Amino acid sequence: MPDSPTPLPSPSAAKARRPFVIITGMSGAGRSTALRALEDFGYVAVDNVPLPLLGDLMRSTAGNPGEMAAAPLAFGIDTRTYGFDAHDLAHRLHELRRRADLAPRLLYLDCDTETLQRRYTESRRPHPLAPDRPVIDGIADERSKIARLRDSADLTIDTSMLSPHQFKQLLLGHFGLDAQAGMRIAVMSFSYRRGVPRDADLVFDVRFLKNPHYVPELKPLTGLDAEVAAFIETDPTTALSSTDWRPDRAAAAAF
Repeated sequence: MPDSPTPLPSPSAAKARRPFVIITGMSGAGRSTALRALEDFGYVAVDNVPLPLLGDLMRSTAGNPGEMAAAPLAFGIDTRTYGFDAHDLAHRLHELRRRADLAPRLLYLDCDTETLQRRYTESRRPHPLAPDRPVIDGIADERSKIARLRDSADLTIDTSMLSPHQFKQLLLGHFGLDAQAGMRIAVMSFSYRRGVPRDADLVFDVRFLKNPHYVPELKPLTGLDAEVAAFIETDPTTALSSTDWRPDRAAAAAF
């Protein structure tokens, strides 16, 4: 379960400051997955940022006054990063927390040793700290090298029992931006003879409704035309189906 050992800024204060998330932790615990998720949320996500270049990258994404808001940042840093040093990173984070224009948070991803071993075995990749030794040796070495970062983390998430979807939902709850609030729903029509859309979560078969295609004066029109909509509404089953398939009920049925 996630824990928050250090106090976080209040919501009102954090809104006036630039979101900045540093993701670190055990190799194989899900850092790349977390970065992709934050990128989907609207962050500028960069992996393996050399610590000496941290300041330059932050300035390059700050934007110009009056042109664009400073982009939210998400940096991935671990033992494979050039110039990595846990003490140095903890010191840099301490300095960043003193800045009035930033809302830095350190996310530490952990995972139990058995699960990490299984993930490395399944991917057939050597551990970065033990390329010519057993994976468990690399895991042990890494835990000792980054132990201080776990103590400094604002949020620690153990991914041992989380699916990718559960992990992303957890990240959204902690790091979602205001623009991400609410559910996103996309509605589209399709032809069965051309196949059901592959990315559809809910499919409603409305072939029982009156088909305007067989009405000569409506055939050249589309569903965006008022005449077609009025024709569909003359079907008595339209009112029943639209009541049963309201978006709020459809969304509830998806969970």
